[in-house]
Amino acid sequence: MAHGFNAQSSSKDVDIPEGVQNCKMMVMTSLENHAETVEFFKANNYFGGNEKSFVFFPQAMLPAVDANGKILMSSESTIKLAPNGNGALFDSISKRPEIQEIFKQLEYVQVIGVDNSLNKVLDPLFIGFTYFNQLQVSMKALPKRNAEEKVGVVAIKNGKYDIVEYSEFSPELAAELTADGSRLKFYLGNILIFLFNAKFLLDQCTGSSNDQSLYHRAHKSIAHWDGEKEVKSPGWKFELFIHNVMSEVTKGKLGVFQVERETDFAPVKNANGPEEEALVNDSPAQSRQMILEEAT
Repeated sequence: MAHGFNAQSSSKDVDIPEGVQNCKMMVMTSLENHAETVEFFKANNYFGGNEKSFVFFPQAMLPAVDANGKILMSSESTIKLAPNGNGALFDSISKRPEIQEIFKQLEYVQVIGVDNSLNKVLDPLFIGFTYFNQLQVSMKALPKRNAEEKVGVVAIKNGKYDIVEYSEFSPELAAELTADGSRLKFYLGNILIFLFNAKFLLDQCTGSSNDQSLYHRAHKSIAHWDGEKEVKSPGWKFELFIHNVMSEVTKGKLGVFQVERETDFAPVKNANGPEEEALVNDSPAQSRQMILEEAT
């Protein structure tokens, strides 16, 4: 999901500040949920926003494969397709001149993942940090809960900025400590909240760099057709990551804005556990509790 700073609209139903109403909201969907997502926003009156400020567009889909590399099926005659990752933003925008025109009118674009219920849309401190330092890209990050937490880490790789995915770290490297043993050596986790200079982002979407075309393997449980019925089994999806763009950032023009988990990161990744037991990390129940705690 991306938010652009500009445009013109107002709302009569909810008291949303004019400055917020003047921002565009661009929602990247998949072909599986595009129509349902658009209808959900309509049914909820765009949550007080102006309909003209919203832009919805689907990302591409790629075949999913099983553990042996065999293409999975969703029916007897249909290949199982899966969304190709949040980095599909670049490819999607490169094919949509209408969104490129919106970007040309903006100074900054905020990009967020939709599974974090504590996302702070248009966070003034984050925006001020980025603008004051005249950064091409800034990102929010926080200390990892432990070495096993499934978030990418902020790093410099081969002399360039990068975010290395947890799946690409060996357990030994992920658990490595600093010289004094006070914390993890690779401790700052990416929480998928970025602020891009709009011109820089547009250049990445329409330029010739290959970094935005580097696919990563994602090992996940995938629903598919086994010849008789739908089942779930481990397999591979192929995904682009938005942080592939990091290597294109000029030295000194990336900002890392460290935040607290309690105020900025309540992702929904895992199922709830039994009610009588402690909350499962990154579950809907924990996310709900964190929202309530942040609001009180």
